[in-house]
Amino acid sequence: MKKANLGSKALMYPFPIALFGSLVKDKPNYSLVGNVGTMSLGPATLYVSSHKSHYTNIGVRENKTFSVNFPSTDLVVESDHCGIVTGHKEDKSEVFKTYYGNIKTAPLIMECPINISCNVIKEFPIGGMEVFIGRINETFVNENLISDGKRPDAIRIDPILYSSDLNYYRIGEKIAQAFSIGKEYKKK
Repeated sequence: MKKANLGSKALMYPFPIALFGSLVKDKPNYSLVGNVGTMSLGPATLYVSSHKSHYTNIGVRENKTFSVNFPSTDLVVESDHCGIVTGHKEDKSEVFKTYYGNIKTAPLIMECPINISCNVIKEFPIGGMEVFIGRINETFVNENLISDGKRPDAIRIDPILYSSDLNYYRIGEKIAQAFSIGKEYKKK
């Protein structure tokens, strides 16, 4: 099979979108991001990369805290709105119902099935982006979406996936249980 060389592109394909939250001028603000991921499981650490012009970054820099909220596909309109409209021009504090955990400057979205609050442990620029590394303080998951009493069920959470073709998608079917079928591998 022939491969097409697309040059230097960050093509993580597809990836979940998240609503990046902070408290700015005493109001919750959320921006849509796709550049978010786990850095370490212990200590539980994640990163968010957000364009330096985003209004949400102001609150993150000021409070040294932020939230990451993973919306389900039924929130695609509201989520996309938070990616189109800037908090510099529109108050987005009423788009979602906000609640707080232990960190009172990291607004969490009630409607999202997964919410994570973080304390900033490091921040740095890369190109036109600001990268915030956060130590996870609390993770909340809707109880009805937990399987076996301990793990979130990805299909029932129904996260929004973004693709480089500029479309949103949902997760398809389960194809195998991770870290189990490799035992069946036989070298050909």
